[in-house]
Amino acid sequence: MHKLIYFSIIILLTNSATNSSFAIDLHDALSSGYDNNNELQIIRRNFLNEIESFPEAFSGFMPRASYNIDSSTNTNKLVSQYGPPNPVNNDTKTLQRSLVIDQPIFSGGSTVAAVKAAQSAFRSSRAKYYAEEQRVLLN
Repeated sequence: MHKLIYFSIIILLTNSATNSSFAIDLHDALSSGYDNNNELQIIRRNFLNEIESFPEAFSGFMPRASYNIDSSTNTNKLVSQYGPPNPVNNDTKTLQRSLVIDQPIFSGGSTVAAVKAAQSAFRSSRAKYYAEEQRVLLN
């Protein structure tokens, strides 16, 4: 009887050691699914492309800066019949720099309208992204 109990314990221990399973939490499972599923990657890429108009709309409120450099060199040769035989060169160099910063105060409301349109497009894209994501995960 003791041999049968020892034998069954040994069999149970060897089976549990060979059939080990790895526990994974929900966060790791989802991150693995997002990294390895091509359809989810395509959906994410499309979503990021659609929301590019949002930063562009906000750029209407930002100042615009431009920098310009102009350089010129003028050479004048003075040749005199009474002076030395070598002509005298008179070089004048001019360098002009300009920095222009332009901040639009009011552009007729087009910037505000562009931001509102971008916000609406962002919400629409986000809802579409969530719907596609749920469809893929449920499949």
